[in-house]
Amino acid sequence: MKDGTLKWVRAIGEPVVNENGEVVQIVGIIQDITERKLAEQSLQEAEVELKHTIEVVPGIISKADAHTGYFTHCNPALSNILGFSSEEFMARPFIEFVHPDDRQSTINEVEKQLKGSPVARFENRYICKDGSYRWLSWMATAADEKGVVYAAATDITDRKQAEEQIENLAKFPSENPYPILRIFVNGTILYANEASVALLKDRKSGIDQPAPEQWQRVVENVLASGLVERMEVTHQERVFAFRAIPVTAAGYVNFYGVDITERKRASEQIRQQHEFMNNVLESLTHPFYIIDANDYTVKLMNSAANLNDAPERSTCYALTHRLNEPCAGKGMLCPLEEVKETGKPVTTEHIHYDKDGNARHVEIHGYPMFDDQGNVSQMIEYCLDITERKQAEKELLEYQGQLRRLASQLSKSEEREKRRIVVGLHDDILQPLIFLDVKLASLFKTDAGTKPPDSLKEIQGIVAGLLHQMRSLTFDLSNPLLYELGLEAAVKDWLTNEVRKKHGLKTAFKAEGLTGSLDQDVRIFLYKAIRELVTNVIKHANANDVTVSIFADDDNVTVSVRDDGEGFDIDEKEKLRFDRDHGFGLFSIQERLKSYGGTMAIGSSIGKGTEIILTMPLNVG
Repeated sequence: MKDGTLKWVRAIGEPVVNENGEVVQIVGIIQDITERKLAEQSLQEAEVELKHTIEVVPGIISKADAHTGYFTHCNPALSNILGFSSEEFMARPFIEFVHPDDRQSTINEVEKQLKGSPVARFENRYICKDGSYRWLSWMATAADEKGVVYAAATDITDRKQAEEQIENLAKFPSENPYPILRIFVNGTILYANEASVALLKDRKSGIDQPAPEQWQRVVENVLASGLVERMEVTHQERVFAFRAIPVTAAGYVNFYGVDITERKRASEQIRQQHEFMNNVLESLTHPFYIIDANDYTVKLMNSAANLNDAPERSTCYALTHRLNEPCAGKGMLCPLEEVKETGKPVTTEHIHYDKDGNARHVEIHGYPMFDDQGNVSQMIEYCLDITERKQAEKELLEYQGQLRRLASQLSKSEEREKRRIVVGLHDDILQPLIFLDVKLASLFKTDAGTKPPDSLKEIQGIVAGLLHQMRSLTFDLSNPLLYELGLEAAVKDWLTNEVRKKHGLKTAFKAEGLTGSLDQDVRIFLYKAIRELVTNVIKHANANDVTVSIFADDDNVTVSVRDDGEGFDIDEKEKLRFDRDHGFGLFSIQERLKSYGGTMAIGSSIGKGTEIILTMPLNVG
C-alpha cells in the first residue's frame, strides 16, 4: 500500500485477444482478503494455544469413539493421574480401566450419549498402573453422528476419602470401631475413644498424658504445614493407618484410624506371589513371554529371552522374527492367532533370532489367558531352543540315508553273489547231475531179459533226489524265472510250488499293467518282499487264504498281500516292526522302500486278517 502496509489480495484475470488470437489485454478483479487471512491466522494461533492449554491443564481431557469404546486422544493429565501412557490407554477399550462395580453404570452413560443425551455428569473409578483405583468425576458431551464423545474429568479421590472420613466421623466418638484421638499442640492427649484405649495402654499413655513421641512429631509437622499426614501404627498384630488432620486455629490435631491389617496382609501376599513368580520366571532357562492378544506387544519376558534391552511396547514378531508385521501367512503357524482362534494351547516350531542376530530353531508352547468375558486377552509363550536337536536330526537323517544306501548296495551285492553261485551250481553241478541222470536212465533201456542191479536203481534215486534239492536250492537263492520271464512268472511259480503244495495254503494271484519294463532292482526287491510277507502269513497268521496282487501304472507299481488270518491290533504296529520273531522283516522292507522312495501301509484288525500294501516307483535309477 502507499503507506507501506501489506495487504492480502485475491486476483482473478481473464485475457482479451484480437482477431489473430493474440493477447492484447488482461481484464481482472483484485479483491482485498486481508481480514479473512488475519482471521485464519488468528484461528490457527488459537488452535495451537488451545492445544498447549489442553496439554498443561491439570484436569483430564479426552476424546473417545463411543462405537468402538476406545480413547482416540488423551491429554497428559490422564497419564499423570493413573500412571499409564497415552498409548496404553488407547490400545484397550476404556471400559477395561473402569472398576468392575462401575462398568455397567459407565456403559449406561455411553449409551445415553449415543442416543443424543445432553452433557452427562457421572463418577467412576479408574485403575492405576500400580493396581490402586482413583475416583474421577466426568463431564461428557453427546456423541456426534460419528459417535465421537468429548469428555473432561477431575480427580476426586481425596474428596471421596474425605466424604468417607466424614461418614466415619458421624459415628464419633464412641460408636466408631477404629481409634480416634485428639492431641494438643504440646503433645498431650485431649481425647481418645474406646477403640484407642488398648493401643495407648500398650504404649504407656492415655488421656491427659503425653502422646508417644512418633505422634508428637506428627502433631508438630501437620500444625506447622497445615497439611494432612498419614502414619501407620502396629498394635497386637493389627495394623492401623491414621490420618492426622490439623485444626490449626484450635491448636490440636485429630487422628482418625482405620484397621488395614487385611489389606497389608493381602499386599504382602501379592508382593510375595509377585516375587515368587518373578523368581520362577528368572529360574527358567528358556525364554518366557506374556503377549497381548490384541496388538502382539510383549508385556513381560524373563532374562533368558536375552532381550532386556528391547524397547518398551515391542511386538513379539519384531523381537523374535525381526519382522514389521505378524508372522502369520509367512510359511509359519502363528501361535497367537491359533490360540485366539481355538482358545486352546498350541505347540509349533519357528526360527527365532537372538539378540546377536543368530537364527535359532525353537519349539513354541502357547497357552491362552482369558478376560472376564471369556475372550483370549493374552498368551503365555515359552520357547525351547531345539537348534542342536534339529542339527542332530539332520545328521541322523543323513546317516540313515547313508545306511539305507549301504544296505541297498549290500542287498544288490548279495543278490549278484547269489546269482553267480546259482550260475556256478547250474553249470558245474546241476548240468553234470542231469547228464548223469540221463546216462543212468539209458542203462535201464536194455533187453527185456536183462534186469539192472538194485544198486543202480539206488544210485538213480540218489541222483534224482540231488537234482530236486539242487533245483530247490537254486530257486531259493535266486529264482531264474525272475530274470528270464519276469516278476509275474516268478511270483506265480513260487506261490504254486512252494506255498500251495508245501504248506497247503490257498493262494490267489492277480497282476495288471506289468509290461516287462520294471527295473531289475525293482523286480528283485518286490519278489523278495512278497516272499517275506507271505512267509510271515504262513508262520504267524494262521490263515487259510492269501492273495497277492501287483498293479503297475505309468509311474508306480503297487503290491498287495492280503490274508484271512487272525490279524492284530494296529496300535501294536510300531512294536511289531521291531519284533524279532514277527516283524523285523517288515522293518527291513520299510527301510528298503524308503531308500527307493516308496511307502508301506498296514491294515489289520483282530479276527479280520491283514493287508500290507507296498508302493514304489517303476524306475529307481
